[in-house]
Amino acid sequence: MSLSRRAPLTLLSSLLLLAACGGDGSSASDTGVSDAASDATASTDTDVTLVDVPIDTAAPSDTLGDSVAATDTAVADAAATDAAATDTATADTGPPPPPCGQVTFSLDPDGSPAQVLVTGSFSSWAAEPPGATALGDSDGDGVFTAILVLEPGSYQYKFIVDGSWIADPGNPNTVDDGFGGHNSVLDVPECGAVSLADHTITAANGGLTARFTSGDGAVAPSAVTVTVDWIPAPGGAVASTSDGFTVSLTGLAAGIHDVRVTVDGRTLLLKVYIGVSTDWRDALLYFVMTDRFVNGDAGNDAPIAGVDGRVNYQGGDFAGVIDRIEDGYFDALGVGALWLSWPIDNADGYADGGYPDHHACGLNAATTGTSPMKYTAYHGYWPSHTDQIEARFGTLAELRQLVTTAHAHGIRVVLDFTANHVHEQSPVYQQHKDDGWFNLPIELCQDVGWDTKPRTCWFTSYLPDLNYDNPAARAFMVDHAVRVIEDTGADGFRLDAVKHIALSFVTDLRARLAKDIELTGVPFWLVGETFSGDVGLIDGFVGPDKLHGQFDFPSNLQILKGLAKQEIGLGQMDQQVRSAHAGYKDGGRLMSTFIGNHDIARFTSMAAGDIYCGVWDVFSNIAQGWHYPPGAPTSDAPYQQLELALAYAMTIPGVPLIYYGDEVGMPGAGDPDNRRMMRFGAALSARESATLAAVRSLGLARRAHPALSRGDWPAALLAEADLLAYARTLPTEKAIVILNRGGTARSGALAVSGLGVADGVVFHDALGAGAITVSGGQLAYDVGARSVRILVAATP
Repeated sequence: MSLSRRAPLTLLSSLLLLAACGGDGSSASDTGVSDAASDATASTDTDVTLVDVPIDTAAPSDTLGDSVAATDTAVADAAATDAAATDTATADTGPPPPPCGQVTFSLDPDGSPAQVLVTGSFSSWAAEPPGATALGDSDGDGVFTAILVLEPGSYQYKFIVDGSWIADPGNPNTVDDGFGGHNSVLDVPECGAVSLADHTITAANGGLTARFTSGDGAVAPSAVTVTVDWIPAPGGAVASTSDGFTVSLTGLAAGIHDVRVTVDGRTLLLKVYIGVSTDWRDALLYFVMTDRFVNGDAGNDAPIAGVDGRVNYQGGDFAGVIDRIEDGYFDALGVGALWLSWPIDNADGYADGGYPDHHACGLNAATTGTSPMKYTAYHGYWPSHTDQIEARFGTLAELRQLVTTAHAHGIRVVLDFTANHVHEQSPVYQQHKDDGWFNLPIELCQDVGWDTKPRTCWFTSYLPDLNYDNPAARAFMVDHAVRVIEDTGADGFRLDAVKHIALSFVTDLRARLAKDIELTGVPFWLVGETFSGDVGLIDGFVGPDKLHGQFDFPSNLQILKGLAKQEIGLGQMDQQVRSAHAGYKDGGRLMSTFIGNHDIARFTSMAAGDIYCGVWDVFSNIAQGWHYPPGAPTSDAPYQQLELALAYAMTIPGVPLIYYGDEVGMPGAGDPDNRRMMRFGAALSARESATLAAVRSLGLARRAHPALSRGDWPAALLAEADLLAYARTLPTEKAIVILNRGGTARSGALAVSGLGVADGVVFHDALGAGAITVSGGQLAYDVGARSVRILVAATP
């Protein structure tokens, strides 16, 4: 029998509890149970409620959470007035709902077990009756069931089948059990709460129809508030039904919309995509380091006195990003997602530190002498007040405007979630440093080894490291993450420093997102950062209950060697990248491929030979930035090599990244020299402007041709030191990419019959004019020096 077979009212469907209840997800517990032993030690379940944790003593000027309630209140009267005219008596509501908290556990096991039990945090993990509950098969259909009535809250559980402990195979909501396996998770909602039952999105008329059920039966339209992108929905959008209500909207413009439905003080967030792909592979990602992008509002500038400008606030803000969205800068690049610095309030003032007192290759940060330097939190990695927005970036209202404006352009927003630590100024640390929320005593990563104790070491003495083995700390940070999403409308997180964070936090967060954020089935993308060339280490954090993907550092290393430094041939580069992808789940389809980021030297400076040490000699490259910062390259070749590298990153599987400034070939050594203020328009040189035009063509070609983002990636058609050709294929479209890093033009013919391409098929150049017809199973080509061609054909 299939383990996935379920009875009509299964645990998975009973998360709605036959519409009798609905939950706020504010409680969480963590109990580990060994799969190997039925007499596992029982643990006491611990409930942690966000509102019981005081974290901010100062009165905030721009507070998360409270502002949502204020918005809902402000529109409630108008919504109630519009809805009152449609309130009518409901028809027969049918049989009464089941008791609040009634849950049916169901299992269709292999074979004919003598005993099937269910146990969990609700029973203190008892291994035998009466604590554990026996499931029965009264009708002999092979499906074992048991009905329990539980108090509202979050529970973990397992089945015990003839002494063997197993997670519920029909419930995808799981957490790490601490013993190499998983516990299933059940959220029993509060009585009478509302849940989304089903929904339909119709792109043709910009329509949304959503049906909600309530344990209290029919809900009057006047009791429901609906907003679309923070604006009250038109009157008549809500209609009562016998078991709840429906929301019907039409005329939604192309783009992404946040529909918020509020009933009895609880708001459900629905992500609605109209004419925009929900597949993250179609999104070209652009990293905006907020402080270094555009200063759109000088009124919020507040650099720290006495701090060097290179490590000080330079004025970039939400207003500047909004300006660039509205003027079409990102549209022209084909960008589908923006990655922003973590917008939460950072520590004020500066921290005393140092920079390398000399430059050489192979410098060791632990032993190299330093010169004093003051540093600020311009980068967003020193979170302090977790319920406030960083005032130097702007206000919560401006962040919401940024997200809404991006959504109107079909662009998602990913926030750089700093989850490993807080700053020592943070009330979270001040109020909970003695509660086991932090890893104490302090062990600095630099002293004990970054990979020796990655989960417990502190990055610096002023960044307390969160202890995610503590259920209360973990629950607080999950709640914090969800609150930020609900209050801003963000679409994804880049999770910083993943290898330093307990996997239990990631799995708890992923489960909560599935429950509360992904109601319309659009994934909230979790992409991690693990700076390592170890494919297995990176992939270990990826899975159905973990991260969706990670930044593809192993491939980055090969791209830099092959196309920046030219230390290896293109064929070897491609082979190594393919090897990395083969080690990733799903072939790395949701990994992010990149040529540059805020931790490594700039690509064009490497390509120009202006970076004197290795591509990943990070500390040495930091030293160079302080002592010998590179200028702009003086020839075309480094810019052309950058175009080739971005072309490769944009046309292999994954979610490609443009680090701000790479689209113009900005120079720079290591941090902070690789974080110079962005330049636009007349501030660009002729070479930089030409590079921008080329990168725009690449991004638009990727957006126009789904084979480049979603297609299969068969073996390379041609792989030489200076010449590489490969295909991306869909049944309806074929794309062939040809890269020439050599200094002379090349021509030849590619065998394409193995791709299922017949003679007479015409390939068009996605980057310019020209067409080539397949003849004799061959595709003739020519490609200029240090150039790329992207040839695309429709294959109906």
